[in-house]
Amino acid sequence: MSETPLPKILIVDDQMANIIATRQVLLSLNVELLTAQSGIEAIGQLLRHNDVALILLDVQMPEMDGFETASLIRGDPDTANIPIIFVTAISKEDQYVFKGYQAGAVDYLFKPVDADILLGKVRIFAELHVEKQKTLLALKEIEKLKRDHEQLLNHAAEGILGLDSLAVIQFANFAACQILETEQSNLIGKNVKDFIAPLTNDDLWQKSPFLSLLHTGGSRGEDDAHFYTLAQRMIPVSYTQAAFTDGKNMQGMVVLFQDITERKEAHKQLETMARYDQLTGLANRSLFWSFLNKTFANASRHGERFALLFIDLDRFKQVNDTLGHDAGDELLRKTSQRLEHCVRESDLIARLGGDEFAIILSHVDSLEIAAHLADRIVHSLSEEFDIMGHQVLIGASVGVANYPDHGEDVETLTKNADTAMYMAKNKGRNNFQFYREEMQQKIERHLMLTNALKIACEQGEFRAVYQPAKNLQTEQICSYQMVLQWNCPGQGWLDVGHRLDGTLAHIIAQRLDDWQIKQGIEFLKKIQANIIEPLSTPTVVIPLYSTATQLEKCELYEVLQLELSASNGLNKNLCIEISESCLSSNSVAVIQEINRFKELGLSLAIRHTGDHQLSLSTLSKVNLNAINIDSDIIQAISNDTESYGLMKAYIHVAKSFGLISTIGGVTCAEQLTQLKSMGCDTVYGPFIGEPVSDETALRQIH
Repeated sequence: MSETPLPKILIVDDQMANIIATRQVLLSLNVELLTAQSGIEAIGQLLRHNDVALILLDVQMPEMDGFETASLIRGDPDTANIPIIFVTAISKEDQYVFKGYQAGAVDYLFKPVDADILLGKVRIFAELHVEKQKTLLALKEIEKLKRDHEQLLNHAAEGILGLDSLAVIQFANFAACQILETEQSNLIGKNVKDFIAPLTNDDLWQKSPFLSLLHTGGSRGEDDAHFYTLAQRMIPVSYTQAAFTDGKNMQGMVVLFQDITERKEAHKQLETMARYDQLTGLANRSLFWSFLNKTFANASRHGERFALLFIDLDRFKQVNDTLGHDAGDELLRKTSQRLEHCVRESDLIARLGGDEFAIILSHVDSLEIAAHLADRIVHSLSEEFDIMGHQVLIGASVGVANYPDHGEDVETLTKNADTAMYMAKNKGRNNFQFYREEMQQKIERHLMLTNALKIACEQGEFRAVYQPAKNLQTEQICSYQMVLQWNCPGQGWLDVGHRLDGTLAHIIAQRLDDWQIKQGIEFLKKIQANIIEPLSTPTVVIPLYSTATQLEKCELYEVLQLELSASNGLNKNLCIEISESCLSSNSVAVIQEINRFKELGLSLAIRHTGDHQLSLSTLSKVNLNAINIDSDIIQAISNDTESYGLMKAYIHVAKSFGLISTIGGVTCAEQLTQLKSMGCDTVYGPFIGEPVSDETALRQIH
């Protein structure tokens, strides 16, 4: 704490002898003495030293007497509160005394002045000034953001209470009255206990840290406390208290406090923001982990069971990309509301991010309870949503892990719930799966394959083979579907397409597509060099793996343009097959880039797998030549009336848009007959021919 400066005493007398005599008396005090021989000089001293503790002012002076000087001092706000003691040899009659008090004096000393009386009075004012300065310095140290101390005491927005040595309120500023919701008259004279600890018994109050300061001295504060109104309404406050002494005995205390209700509300809001998802109002990831650890500790301690559910929304990205982010946000909010209707009050729902949610289901006596909840969630989220005037169907893949059966620690339990959720996705989505050990093994195998595939891309361990497709009208081979294969260690040559998950596809798709385009055009060149009748040259269909984001970069167009520039008219026999996922985003930039491919004179096809919904409006915007329907769809039509009708609808849509319908995966004559009766144009699959090398394909063409 800064050292308190010596109190300044200003002696004003027109007689230097009186000044010297007064100085001699006061030399024993630890003060700084200032002098002036006239009222004008005194005013000048105060202009230079506005922190004077006391003025000893002679009454009879030429030009400006003491009364006039005092009036001027009182008229200046900077000096108005400095105590003035008149020192005079004039009459002691009441009229002169009253005149002095009216001019602003706090006391009178009559000449000749008794040295002891003078010394005693000056000492009191000096000590009061020192204690005042100490109090102000203590408040400044603790409340670093407070304004100048005199302004704080006189005009502060904070409440200020002055207490005597018995903790009785002697002073209360306007702000204190406002905060404590009462008049000043209801504060003065009351023990501060009535406003700080009205419900505390006297013994505890005497031992309280607040009151103990009156015995120990010093200063202290609390950032989060409560004061009380007379009606005992609790008010959150922060306060600082500083005791002051006369050098020996405790004289009292100053309490500075402020209402922190708004700060508490702001803190509560910040805490809510830190622990709850702002979009849905559900617990966020931070609160989820905190609650999960507490639930785990409690279950472990008491031998209880609980379940953890991980939920991933199906087809959410499609809604978000097609209808916009506002629609996506609305869907997340309504999903949260449905989840809240599915659980008990004791369960916690959290949004972990994006379209992923989690539920901690406490006190689960049997797996049936968790299964019942998971089933309710799947059915609830599979019902239609009304999103900004659009009827939207999504679904949910739910993974369930139970403590302690599926994990004896938090990390294992969460990993297994996540594994179960991904298995639910792999089983066709819109279902729930309990964790099983073989799931983890399958996931690990998948991760190993994914990593190996990435290495294979870096090392070029691929080959292109070609599967013949037949025109059902001419019964002739009309095209070859390129199939990318990978030489998997220990498993031989495998088709790449179904092993590219989203993350890996994003990493290596561009490189694979560049390689495929070059291979496909080289194959066409070989056909052109060996074929006798150019008009019978089959089309080579290259399936691209690039995502919508990658297509927007325009790099594939440049690759195609470069490769076709030296191909001598082979563009008309090249077909580029785009994944339906690229169109599901309905991105204008993607559609424009796909349509640019047609400028190169090649054909365009859309590969439909059934994983994404394609609107007729989107199809009408793309300059397509064909719709290629994935081989997975054909497998169900023999025994499934719904699938049969769906296939027929696909073919009808293709014809409506003037597109060639191509269906893969044909394995038998029965399927071939059915597809021909539906009006399908082109088919391929094992029944038509297995994928072969380019050399074998050339022999087939001849």
